[in-house]
Amino acid sequence: MHKVLIVEDEDIMRKGLMFMPKWQEVDCIVVGEAVSGQDGLEKIRRLQPDIVIVDINMPVMDGLEMLEKSIEEYGYDAIIVSGYGEFEYAQKGISLGVTEYLLKPIDYTKLYEAIRKIQAKRNTDSSI
Repeated sequence: MHKVLIVEDEDIMRKGLMFMPKWQEVDCIVVGEAVSGQDGLEKIRRLQPDIVIVDINMPVMDGLEMLEKSIEEYGYDAIIVSGYGEFEYAQKGISLGVTEYLLKPIDYTKLYEAIRKIQAKRNTDSSI
């Protein structure tokens, strides 16, 4: 099972991600939730997730800054969910090694595809 952390300041989006997707079907379990980039950073350190699903525009610390401060050190894979389709955000996410950039409202089929892409990469990396 892959551990998933959801970092999203919008309560309805965060709860929707936590409870609507069929996590077990994609061999995942949600281990935590965070409401800001700073909260996310603390949860990443404590929970050591395999996958982080993160919004960009959040209070205290945005999602991109949180990724910059943690993705390399903690070795998780990230999926950005955002209400913004701005190229600069997507470009920054790509430079940080983000697996996917999904626009809200989230298409769960695309979310599952991104998770499967991460799992395939992790399985390949662990067999080397």
